[in-house]
Amino acid sequence: MGNMAANIDMITQEMVRNIRRRGPCLCLDSIVQESEFGRWGVILYAEYDFKPVGFHFIESETSWKRPYAVRQYNGLIDDGHCVIVLVPRRVLPDAARMLKEQGGRSEIRLYAFEDAMRKSQDLPRPEGVTKT
Repeated sequence: MGNMAANIDMITQEMVRNIRRRGPCLCLDSIVQESEFGRWGVILYAEYDFKPVGFHFIESETSWKRPYAVRQYNGLIDDGHCVIVLVPRRVLPDAARMLKEQGGRSEIRLYAFEDAMRKSQDLPRPEGVTKT
């Protein structure tokens, strides 16, 4: 996959394309954000009335370390949304440890995005969003 921080835009857009192929009736939006911790993508799943139902965070090798990430994930869970966090496989154990140490909600689903890119049809979807 190369330098993940440099490819977050491409990875996010590819994930959106894969999700749309699986379920063209989904309302999706995506954004790539940047801070001193690097770039990360966010994919928003929404119902037809644009009510958000879930979020995928596509994190780079460094962006998952931003101090407010777990607070952001927890806030979305507290608001009733599904949160799926995708990180590079080599940082998966460290990201899992950070989630636990910083009080990440048990409902946050953490995966290696390399697996999600290869098997996009098996990537979990937010509850309430069905496959077509």
